[in-house]
Order: sequence, then C-alpha cells, then structure tokens
Amino acid sequence: SHRKATPIRQTQNTGSWVNVSGNNNNNAAATTPPTSGGGCASGSIRCRYSECQRSATVPEARRTFKMCHNCNHVYCSKRCRRAHWQHHRKTCLDRRTATLCPSIVDAVKANSRCAERLSTIARRGYLTHGRGAVKCYFSGIELADRFVRGGAGDDAHCDPVYAKWTDIDPELDELGELCKSYNPDTRYVLYVSVCVQSEVPGPGPVQWERHVVYKCAKMHLDKSLRADDACNIRRDSAADSTQCCATPDTLVLTALPGYDRRRDVRTARQVCFVNVQRHLRQRGVELRLQFPDVYRNLCEYVDGGVDVTFTPVTVYPRDKASGKTFMCIIMPDADPVKSNVLPTDRGANVQTIDVGPQE
Repeated sequence: SHRKATPIRQTQNTGSWVNVSGNNNNNAAATTPPTSGGGCASGSIRCRYSECQRSATVPEARRTFKMCHNCNHVYCSKRCRRAHWQHHRKTCLDRRTATLCPSIVDAVKANSRCAERLSTIARRGYLTHGRGAVKCYFSGIELADRFVRGGAGDDAHCDPVYAKWTDIDPELDELGELCKSYNPDTRYVLYVSVCVQSEVPGPGPVQWERHVVYKCAKMHLDKSLRADDACNIRRDSAADSTQCCATPDTLVLTALPGYDRRRDVRTARQVCFVNVQRHLRQRGVELRLQFPDVYRNLCEYVDGGVDVTFTPVTVYPRDKASGKTFMCIIMPDADPVKSNVLPTDRGANVQTIDVGPQE
C-alpha cells in the first residue's frame, strides 16, 4: 500500500467522524492484557507514555483510561495519548495499514458476488465513459476491517463508483498507468482507499489528522461479462461486413472541392463551421468545451478575410456512445491537392464527411 502525503486537519466533530478504533472507552482496558514489572503491580494497566508511567487497576482503567484510535495502546489521559503520538504514529499506522488494502483486494477476489458486482460497474462505466477505474473508498479502518472480516459480503459501507481515468488525481501515477494499459474486454482496474485518522498533539481544541492509504490492481472481469462481450464482438464484426461502423477509427471533416462557389467566403465558412460542430456533437463531442483552442481558431477563420486560412488540425475525442477514442481531422479549407492526401484506407475504418454543403 502507499500513503498519500497530504495530511488534512479538521476540528473534532463527533457527529461526522467514525470511531475507527472499534472500541469504546468502557471496554478499552479489557482488550489489553495486564502488564507487570517496572514498578507496576501484577493485574494493573500502565500508561504507555514513557514519561508518565501511571498505572491503575483493571476496573479503574476501564473507566478512565483512553485508547489509541488505531491500536490497543492504552493511556491514562488524552494528554498522554497526544504527547506520545509523534513517537507512536509510525509503527501504529504502518502496522495497521500495511496489509489492509491488499486484504480488501484479496477479499474481493474471493467473493464471487462482490466480484460480479464490481465487474458490472466496471463494464458499464467503460461503455459509458471509456477507460477508468472502480473506486472503493472506506471512511475508516473499522469499516475496512469489517469488510475484510465479512469476506467482502458486508459492503454496506463501501459504495463503489466508476471514475474516468482523466478525472483521477494526477499524483497517482501507478493508477494512471494501469488505466491506460489494461484490456477492458477482460480486465478492469480496482482502486481501494482507506482513510486513516489520528489525533494531533498540541494545545487547544482537539484536532484530527487524516491520511489516505490506497492500492490499485488489475482484476479479471466476471466470466459472464467476458462471454457476453465475445458474443457482442462477433455480432459487431458481422455487422461491419455489411454496413459502415458508427464509430470510425479516423473521421475526416473537410470541405471537398465542388461546393457552391456562388456563396461568399464568409457564408461558406460559416456553413463548414456549423457542420463540423454538428457532426462532432452527434458523437457526444462538444468542440467549444473540449477543444477550445480549435474552436477559437475556427471562429477566427470564419470572421477573417480571404487571406486568412485554417491549418488542418487533428484531435482525439471520445465517442460518448461507445466510449471509443477516435482520430478526427478537421480541414475545412481543403483544395484538390490536400484532398488527394486524405486517408482512404477502408481497413483502417476511415470516414470522410463533406462539411461544405448547406443542409
């Protein structure tokens, strides 16, 4: 697992924070074995803060002692717990979280119902948004532990969502690489994160520090989904042999020679501009929002004079219906020489659309 090194501090709010220790103050001492020696009588509990060394009987410790929020270390007071945290934090958090995220991934693999659910979310998300990852977030260690102990069957506190890889935190390099490289027909990317919170030492009101630990992994899609995909691929291949594919690998938007020359230059360019936007919008691509530089250059081309030309540009939008990325060449100011170099390879699934005619 990895730790994201951006701590967030927030004043304690008992209405929104989860008790991640899994223990309350009434039974805290009961889970810690009695410690003897070093001036501490047998059958008593000693404060773990070395500069304090206060001890109490088990019944008294149950009533008054405080526990670490993430482990079973016991302290005589909140002050000692906060004072010891800087020394205790590394071993406390590392031991508790080192295997937590990998355990969640293993629990998902072992539970067929959970694996099928995540596979369904992944497949639907890919078909709708393209490449991405299924995110499973746990707001506390206790909830993550409960998920693992339940064999991934208790997922009430984990609401998986699909996130497009373009929306993922750029600092998560490993996750970004997995999203770019996995085979969406057989695999999906699982991103598990757990929020670990701890009390921050210091005077004044109690403050909390939060860290997010995470793990990402490639997972196998459920077999039923992979079988359906194979059938769909075969049906799509048969359909492609009789009709043009709705989502080409390359889309060329150009004004082919031969449109009505009686129109003035500005009107002809406006028609091209409108048609370019219309054909892209049919594929779920909003030129003005997704490619503002290209949109601005087209506006200057329309408003400019005869001496203003438009340099052909290539963009790589994603078809909203299929989630497939395709290459789009925008070339409204075409001439016979440029038209002869347009890609025409049918095997590469190239579609050329004349944006010159007024519709």
